[in-house]
Amino acid sequence: MGSKEKIDQLKEQLYQAKIIYSWEDVGGSLKDKLVVWGVAAFIGWLLPLFLICVESIPLWSNEFWFFTGCAIAGMLVVRYLFFQINIVVIT
Repeated sequence: MGSKEKIDQLKEQLYQAKIIYSWEDVGGSLKDKLVVWGVAAFIGWLLPLFLICVESIPLWSNEFWFFTGCAIAGMLVVRYLFFQINIVVIT
């Protein structure tokens, strides 16, 4: 039995197997996802922008790049932890 025949046999077994679990993504639309990313970006950039404006940090300084890194990390953390919009339904 060749490799192709073995793969075909395994595919046939897979398609004939009983379904135990299945799921469906019932997440939001593209508009909802864009709003969530916008809110996450606003929250993530809020503190660094405040510090840059208050402290008048120049764009070429190490502090600016540090706060920019913190802003990007904060944005991703807020998006991941607080705005999960994909709901999985397991049947």
